[in-house]
Amino acid sequence: MRSLVTPGFLSHCCHSLGSVRIASTQMGTGQAATPGGCMPQPAKLPRGITRYRGRYRVRMNHEERTHALGMFETLTDAKAALEIARGDAARGRFVPPAERRAAREAEAVRAENEALTLQAWSETWLRGLEANPERSRATVVSYRSVLQNHVLPELGEIRLVELTTERVADHLATLASRPSERHPAARVNGVAPNVVIVLRSMLNAAVKAKAGGLESFRVPRRPQTPPRAPRGRARRRGNAGRSHGLHRGDAPAPADRGPTGSLVRPADRGAAGTAAPRP
Repeated sequence: MRSLVTPGFLSHCCHSLGSVRIASTQMGTGQAATPGGCMPQPAKLPRGITRYRGRYRVRMNHEERTHALGMFETLTDAKAALEIARGDAARGRFVPPAERRAAREAEAVRAENEALTLQAWSETWLRGLEANPERSRATVVSYRSVLQNHVLPELGEIRLVELTTERVADHLATLASRPSERHPAARVNGVAPNVVIVLRSMLNAAVKAKAGGLESFRVPRRPQTPPRAPRGRARRRGNAGRSHGLHRGDAPAPADRGPTGSLVRPADRGAAGTAAPRP
């Protein structure tokens, strides 16, 4: 029996099946299949959108400059991004993506910088002193001791941008009011002057480095030393003056002569006045 399927018919069927497969695999890629399916032709993309490494790159000209709007997976997203950018440009509100990224990065850096506490900066500052060959190790150890014992327990968690001169002054006054651990009877404990020296050096370095957003800072002076109490001899001399009715600033009264020509002190005037006159 003679076969009805000829070689030409089989070739036609295979060619048609290949065209269907090519068309099905090219849907959504921006390429149009030819009727024969042999050489797919790229679809015409809107102006500003190009195909790059399997994605859609979007760019737009604005104010004589070309701005990259981004890379997108689908043509729909690319068209939407381009339309939004063109609308913003028409309303005068277009901000290039590069500028937006730079602003976000600057804001993140600023937020991180302003979160810097006094304790965190003290560690950075001390490490810099340790790496400085002109600073002796004993000086760095002394500074660290002052900070750990008299500054950081009360002020360490405060952010540099929130630290004020009044807050430091209150802390110095508190330190000055504490009795000395080694000499409880001493008028001062010697802590506040050392704290002022360390804080001034550390905060000046922070201002110079613009650490923590700190632009300026005035370190208060150390608290005034209370006046020394008068000693025992001075107290006795003052009591002696008061016993004669004299006060500070009073001049002694002049002495008079008695009936016999002798000098009479003010306390003896009454007795001299009652003496009998000479015959």
